[in-house]
Amino acid sequence: MPLQPPSLQYVDFPIFNALIPKEGPKAVPFTFDFVAQASYSIDLQNQQSRHVFSMIQTMWIDNSGNTQPVSITFDVIGQNVKFGPGWQGYFPVMVVNPPRFTISSAGGQTTKIVLLNVPFPAGSWGTTQQSNLYDSAGNLLVSDQILEAGISGNHFQSDEWIMGNNDTRVPRFSASSNIVGAKSTNGATSILAAGGAAANIFISSIDISISGNATSAAGTVVVSLLNGATAIFQHEVALPLLAGVGLVKLFSISNLNYLFSTLNTALSINLSAALTAGNVQYNIGAAYTSVIRP
Repeated sequence: MPLQPPSLQYVDFPIFNALIPKEGPKAVPFTFDFVAQASYSIDLQNQQSRHVFSMIQTMWIDNSGNTQPVSITFDVIGQNVKFGPGWQGYFPVMVVNPPRFTISSAGGQTTKIVLLNVPFPAGSWGTTQQSNLYDSAGNLLVSDQILEAGISGNHFQSDEWIMGNNDTRVPRFSASSNIVGAKSTNGATSILAAGGAAANIFISSIDISISGNATSAAGTVVVSLLNGATAIFQHEVALPLLAGVGLVKLFSISNLNYLFSTLNTALSINLSAALTAGNVQYNIGAAYTSVIRP
């Protein structure tokens, strides 16, 4: 099939851009109330015939008072400009004479536009907090749910990063992460709760002692640190110890940086039997890490 002549394939329309209008700079402002109706059709043939302006080259849009996007479509060329809620900016537009366009929005609020017969460089910006990168409290706005959970759960450390004993980068121990307490009852006691699906736990130091006057009906007691239900450190001690009021060191490790192998597990201390006198005292360096994915 032979090709159609070029004149039947397309039609040329005069588009003005980057020209200095002979009538000087002019602006034609509009305010559209989308409460009254959702769409408006504008025909500027009358204004152009009265020589108010000879061309439209730029459009200023102020959608800062609208919580919904606005859509503007120019006749003949069919250029469609869509502008987000809470934004302002300049758009170069492709407008033939006489200028006609349709503007619509489902926001039920007000949008202002200004048609300019002079060229402006394109640019837009958000005027509300939700359109910026940070909220009013300075928090970074993100869309990754796992990352959000890590941020909101305070699982990010600002300490220096170092290589842990199990070849994993973890934050260096911070003294503010000390967990101190005493225990004499049978079973496990959580000392650092599971941080959720976006958190892991690292242990940077362990210091566990038992009082010198400790006794137990069981005769021996196993003291363990648990990763969830799994013992990661433990020590068995025969009771009674020598009579006294001092402390007997069970185990002490510093500069450990042990990273849990699974997310969302708690750190607990467990006694295999209850003490009838005395107690087990612990000082554990542990905290959440910024490792937020397995």
